[in-house]
Amino acid sequence: MSTVTSAYNFVPINKEVCLPDWADYVSQDIPLQGALSGEIDLTITAKTPIFVRGKSTVSNPNAHQEYEFMKHNDQYCIPGSSIKGTIANVLEIISFGKLNRINDHRFSQRDWNNEKIYDKQSFAQKNKGGWLYFEGETYKIDYNTAQIGRIEHKEIDAYFKTNFVELFGENFDQKIPGENKSALRKYKLLKDRNLKVENKLVELRRRHRHEQQRYKIQPDITNGASGTIVFSGQSSERKEVREGVWKGKNKEFIFWEPNVKKKEVPKQVMKDFFFAYYEDDSKKRTTDWEHWRKVLANGERVPVFLQLDEKDNIKHFGLSMLYKLPFDQRVKELLKGTHHEKKQYDFVETLFGYSIEKESSKGRVSFQHAFAEGFVKECKPKTLVLGEPKASYYPFYIPQEFIRDDSTIIINGEYITYNDDVPLAGRKRYPIKKIDDSLGADESAFSTTFKPLPAGTTFKSKIVYHNLLPEELGALLCALTFNGVENCHHGIGMAKPYGYGAVAIDIMMYESVRNKAMMAFRTYMESWWIAEKLEGTWSESEQLQELIAMARFSHQSKKLTYMELTDFPQIIKEQKALPRFTQFLGIEPHNYSESYQKEINAFIEIEKERLAAIEEAERLKKEAEEKAKAEAAEAEKEANAAKERQENLAKGLFEWLPKTNDYGLIADKMDKWIDMRNEECITDTAEINYVLLNVTASRKKKPSRHRERFFNEKKTNDLIRWIGKEETEKFIQSFTNES
Repeated sequence: MSTVTSAYNFVPINKEVCLPDWADYVSQDIPLQGALSGEIDLTITAKTPIFVRGKSTVSNPNAHQEYEFMKHNDQYCIPGSSIKGTIANVLEIISFGKLNRINDHRFSQRDWNNEKIYDKQSFAQKNKGGWLYFEGETYKIDYNTAQIGRIEHKEIDAYFKTNFVELFGENFDQKIPGENKSALRKYKLLKDRNLKVENKLVELRRRHRHEQQRYKIQPDITNGASGTIVFSGQSSERKEVREGVWKGKNKEFIFWEPNVKKKEVPKQVMKDFFFAYYEDDSKKRTTDWEHWRKVLANGERVPVFLQLDEKDNIKHFGLSMLYKLPFDQRVKELLKGTHHEKKQYDFVETLFGYSIEKESSKGRVSFQHAFAEGFVKECKPKTLVLGEPKASYYPFYIPQEFIRDDSTIIINGEYITYNDDVPLAGRKRYPIKKIDDSLGADESAFSTTFKPLPAGTTFKSKIVYHNLLPEELGALLCALTFNGVENCHHGIGMAKPYGYGAVAIDIMMYESVRNKAMMAFRTYMESWWIAEKLEGTWSESEQLQELIAMARFSHQSKKLTYMELTDFPQIIKEQKALPRFTQFLGIEPHNYSESYQKEINAFIEIEKERLAAIEEAERLKKEAEEKAKAEAAEAEKEANAAKERQENLAKGLFEWLPKTNDYGLIADKMDKWIDMRNEECITDTAEINYVLLNVTASRKKKPSRHRERFFNEKKTNDLIRWIGKEETEKFIQSFTNES
């Protein structure tokens, strides 16, 4: 059983982003109404040994690193930029700002413990063999659409007179890192021999139907297949675990002559490949990629395994059959909402300035260097591995659902990964903790040696602020003091994962100014919280609770350490993950002082009433506007109808009523005509005769046996409405003399 431990945790990402409505109007030169300017004196006290990186004393960047403590004018100091960055990170959390200072990587994985995201067998069967090269302005790949062939080590030995079976069998030491396990070692064993086999590859009988086709090289024929032998690394020895059952790699690959050429690699796919193979971090590059990148730079071709999408575009590729598979989602694709907003600014951007595309603004807060006070003696040198944890490790970096029982680390169901449309775990923080002096590392390319300054060292600094609204000054002060919560500490400098750099920051300024400003920011955030209709209060939000918990010294330091490399795959096998910090350590929610709660609750009650009144006023206003709009629309409709009526009356009945024998059409048109005449029947003799002519035609259309009953009560009433009673009686009477 593996134990979940972690030197870091996450403050959950805020779904809603607070964007101050005055952000567009801030300026260095134009005073804001009610704005404040001044200075804040700071005393920064190291509660654990602290190290801020200065000059490197090693010339080779790929070797073991040694650094001096930062100095300015020969004085130990913490740069103002370091203090600013530390405070900005806290301010971003407490002001519910944007999370936009993140890399947009597409992480890759080779997680064979999770078949949901990496099925080895099906993955290998989809691979094509190709050759990567650079031509013109782009990278291209020539490849063959057929399945990659396989050739066993014993067949290579038989043809090339090598000893692969022994070297990578019982004589293989998998504990030796680097070139020993690389494909490069195999290429060197073949030296300059031509690996392209012409017309001599012969198929072997498959041992099972899912097996990739195996081949042997038969020197005495000229009608066999042609292909190039391609090697990949050797992760373990080839050995017989029981009679007839072998474990470990004993086959290499055959790439066929390309039948698709000059297929352009999309720029983003190439970028993902470089990122997966640590092109920007020489210390993490594999032996093989170090070799192949030089081959590529020389204009030569590099063998790659690739897969295509449904449109036959290159989807991804790698240097081995089971290469690292990119996740579906990029990091920023999991960041939703206004975190990507570029035209509106949060508190951090508004106070500290920004440069976004062509827009920029200078900050109104300046942090001066913090210089160490008095005589300070450096501690003994310390050597540690200070590498960043891999954000591709989804059990920690993607929030999981946990089983609610005695354990808080077992997930409920399947893992959520970067393949799912989910939020990121949050903003990474290193919890404050005591240093374990027993921890250390040997000097290597991955370790760093430094001399920290001891706990108790004090630094003096100053913040100069200009033209800040009370809410903005309060935001700065709340970030410095973790919303005024006692016993909270910031982390500054290197080695924070090991507990170094925990500092207390004391503020020297008028208490009345400080309290008033902090209250202005708190009430602003509580008001914004209510307006956004969020649950609970801003002060007790999950974000502030997790931040405060990680800013206090924990007595559970063993849980706050890095796991061993062998533990990471085991954690996935055991379906474990990293919960929220408070859940992980069983920390109760922070309770504010009674005076704080009383003041905030009083404001919230008044604010809810105020916002409710505003909401009701806006509802009534909207209701009145909609009513006025409806009345105006109705008036316009009536006006248009009156205009249309006048236009139709002016054109006359002869244009309005077509000549027809369809009584239904006659009735419809005449009823509308009389409506337009305000129920006044027609009196013009010509118009009367025209109407009667149409009615007579409609009567004549009826069979003779039905004509006597044509003028029923409805039609008689219709005629009376159209031409009057006297004319109607005369008209109907005229038909009584029909024979």
